[in-house]
Amino acid sequence: MVETDFGFREKLMKVTMTVSVITAVVCMAVMLSYAATKTIITVDENPATVDASLETERTGARWTIDFSKLNKPKEDTLTVFLPMHINVILSDTNNESDVKVDCRYDTKEVTVTVKNVRDSFFLSNPPKGNYKYIDSVEGVSDGTKTILTFKLNECCECISKASEKGLELKMVPVSEETLPIVMIDPGHGGEQVGVKAGDISEKDVALKIALEVEKLCEDKPYKVLLTRRDDDTIYTQGRIYAIENTEASFYVGIHVASNITDTKAYGMQASYNPDFYHNGLENVDFADRVLRECAIAASDKANGLYPANEDEIILKALNIPATIFYAGHLTNEDEARLLSSEEYLQRIAKGIVSALDKTIQ
Repeated sequence: MVETDFGFREKLMKVTMTVSVITAVVCMAVMLSYAATKTIITVDENPATVDASLETERTGARWTIDFSKLNKPKEDTLTVFLPMHINVILSDTNNESDVKVDCRYDTKEVTVTVKNVRDSFFLSNPPKGNYKYIDSVEGVSDGTKTILTFKLNECCECISKASEKGLELKMVPVSEETLPIVMIDPGHGGEQVGVKAGDISEKDVALKIALEVEKLCEDKPYKVLLTRRDDDTIYTQGRIYAIENTEASFYVGIHVASNITDTKAYGMQASYNPDFYHNGLENVDFADRVLRECAIAASDKANGLYPANEDEIILKALNIPATIFYAGHLTNEDEARLLSSEEYLQRIAKGIVSALDKTIQ
């Protein structure tokens, strides 16, 4: 009786093991088949591939989620899931938000920076929804923030809003824009400070004016885009790429002037490409209109117009109405004081908008 029971148990164990092996093989096949049609997450532990700004404080590896094998999305937006404690206030002037969204037209990217969240959260809760214009998302953490970089397959604007689950992103291709596009280009940024006078820097003055122009143009018969909306480093070729990728119809670069040999030098000025002419509007006419309207709006002195010099490569590369506007001399103590005034910068922005209104009918 004992031998019979032992033989039965042995047979039962063999059957059980066989079934387990078959089940494991089937499950593995199903998982591989499923993975072939779903997101593929890869993790790169090589610190050499991490941005230099994050390398020294990096706590997580750079990772990538590939959307290329997903089925066609049904949702209108892409949801970036966030922990409950994250404060989402999508405002350019509010520093209390834990989330910042930035659209880059030069590299066809959208970046989402989230404070106080480890990258492991996003690996466990990957973005879901409409990824029609998104090839992949890359993530990296430096211990204090995680940066998600969405790689786009075409140049898009990003409309973002807070939701119950976190953040909703809607990608709108620039190619579908029906209005003329004006590229406003705040000079310098990031490691490129530009002219500096005390606590005032050219890169900050230019960005404040650009953001104000964007705000004033929300309901205009043209669309304003910015090469940068934050303190980002963008080199000349990147700015040209942004203009080309968006197929902009007009370009206004914003800088400030300097004259270290003559600190009495005062006033606004503008540069233009003398070789460009289009539909009755020469670059000199466009530059003159921007300079004149800004000088009137700000009640400031207009020094005049200048052909593009060898450093103003962008103007020489463009075949659209374009100008680089200099909002005054930071090397002049009185004008530096004016350029530190928010109200004064708003008046300059109104001047740029007035010039665009008179140009684009």
